[in-house]
Amino acid sequence: MSSFSTVLTRLGLDEHSPLLASGIAQDLVDGKRTIAIHDYALPDWCKDVDIAVVVKNDDDAGLIVGVVRFGEDIDYASDDASFTRDAALHGTTENLGRGWVVRAARRCEHCNTKLKPKYRDFFEAVADTEGPSFVILHPIYGKIASVAIDHIIKRLPSLPVPSGSKQGYLGASVPAVLAACPLNVVKASAVCAEGVFKAADGVATAPISRADLMKGFLVHSDEDGKPIAKGGPLRLAFPDGVAVQSAICGTAKPPDLKDCVSLELRDEVQS
Repeated sequence: MSSFSTVLTRLGLDEHSPLLASGIAQDLVDGKRTIAIHDYALPDWCKDVDIAVVVKNDDDAGLIVGVVRFGEDIDYASDDASFTRDAALHGTTENLGRGWVVRAARRCEHCNTKLKPKYRDFFEAVADTEGPSFVILHPIYGKIASVAIDHIIKRLPSLPVPSGSKQGYLGASVPAVLAACPLNVVKASAVCAEGVFKAADGVATAPISRADLMKGFLVHSDEDGKPIAKGGPLRLAFPDGVAVQSAICGTAKPPDLKDCVSLELRDEVQS
């Protein structure tokens, strides 16, 4: 079961996207019901947008089971005949007045999240319950995705760095981390000109060309598979001769960035 941030970013959502708590959540994402009955109109800010649907566990927690997109909102209060006619689509005998028509639905890998009330049956997810994330940024749009560090360490393939100062250390390749992001980020990474990594203390690499960028590693373990003793939980590493840039000591070498927390993808080379 993946973390909240990993599941939602892969679906193109973030922690501010609306979540709908529903007793028929699973039926909606499975397509067994294509109309959801409610006693209030579908809010305008929920029309034609992706909404994660949740099975509530208690007052402030739930299980995300998929994503739906509502289109038409039928007024059944003044048209009971239509409510009866659509019985096979909504699957209930109680006419509460409104029918939200599902335009699209898809399942996702289930994940738990804490919930913050938003409006009636709608909530916002509390994303930080799953721990820190590695963030993907864009110079204009800001944060465009995040991948839970726990997901990077435990679920992405652990590969040895082939050479360099961290030779033999284990980590996730930069392409693997980007592949765990939403499709729009994957596409952006395929055409970006360069990227800049940043550490938690604000230290950043010089811009790195896309060709070299894709040869990098976010190292998390030593040769024996134990968490790295210094510079974790993720430490940026490159093989010999890749992404070489000037250093404080004056000797040009690949970047070795401690506590790496973000990558900014740039569309153009910045001077």
